[in-house]
Amino acid sequence: MPRLVLPITLLLSIAPAQAEITSAYTTFDIAKCTPLDQANTDEEYGGSYLCTGYKDNMIYFAEGDLRAFVAYGRDPQNHCAAKMTFPNFNSVGGTIEWRLKDGAAFAVIHRWTISQEDVNGVSKNSSWLMVNKLEDGNSCHMAVVEGAYPKANEKARELADTMSEGHQCVSAKVRLVARPETDVEMIPADVSCPQE
Repeated sequence: MPRLVLPITLLLSIAPAQAEITSAYTTFDIAKCTPLDQANTDEEYGGSYLCTGYKDNMIYFAEGDLRAFVAYGRDPQNHCAAKMTFPNFNSVGGTIEWRLKDGAAFAVIHRWTISQEDVNGVSKNSSWLMVNKLEDGNSCHMAVVEGAYPKANEKARELADTMSEGHQCVSAKVRLVARPETDVEMIPADVSCPQE
C-alpha cells in the first residue's frame, strides 16, 4: 500500500494559527477629553470625561472625593469599572497599555497611585497596576499588581493574557498580586462588580 507523504509546508498550514498578542500604548490627558459632567469643588467632585483611547475604544474618567473611576471600551461610562476605585485617595497615570489579540483590544493595564499610611501613620504613595478586562459592552477590574512587585509589568501582562478569557465581569473577583511584606488592607481584591 503506498504511503501518503505530505510536504512539511502543507502540514504546517493545516495547524490552526496562534493568535498574536501584542501591546499598544495611548496617553491619557484630561485636558484633551470631552467633559460629561462639570466639576464641583464645593462637593469635591472633579467631574466626568470621555477620552480617546485605542481605535474605537473610549476611556471614561471621573473623580470624586480625590478618588478616580476609570472604564474602557464602548460607552464606558455605563461599565462596571466606572463604579470601581480604591478606598484610599488615588490618581491614575498618563500612559495606558492595551493588550491586543490580532489587533483587537481585550484588556487594559493602567498605573494608579494610591495614598496610604505606614505603620507610623506617615502618609506615602504606592504604585499599583490595574489590569482591566474588556468585554462586549462592559469593562471591569480583573487583577491588581503592586508596582514594587518583581517584574510587575510582565506580571500584569501575564494576568491580562491568561485571565481574560475566563473572567466574567458580573461575577468574577479581582485578583491581588503583592509582595508578602506589603500592607494590602486597603487594596480592593476579592471583590466583583458593584450591583445596582
